[in-house]
Amino acid sequence: EGQTVQFQLRDAASASEEFNALLTADHTRHRHPPLGALMFSCCGRGQGLFGKANHDAGTASARLGAIPLAG
Repeated sequence: EGQTVQFQLRDAASASEEFNALLTADHTRHRHPPLGALMFSCCGRGQGLFGKANHDAGTASARLGAIPLAG
């Protein structure tokens, strides 16, 4: 009694939208562009979810520009 149960559904469009929102929010916090970035993405956020490999890395590179990206 009193416990919460949540059901989760994997959705590529929502996952991509949230990732872009996080990149935008982080970008607005800094006065200077980043010199590099570390990204740790779950294996479940790859081709099986988005239909193409390296979705998150590609999105981060496109949004952050030509900086070193590792993780």
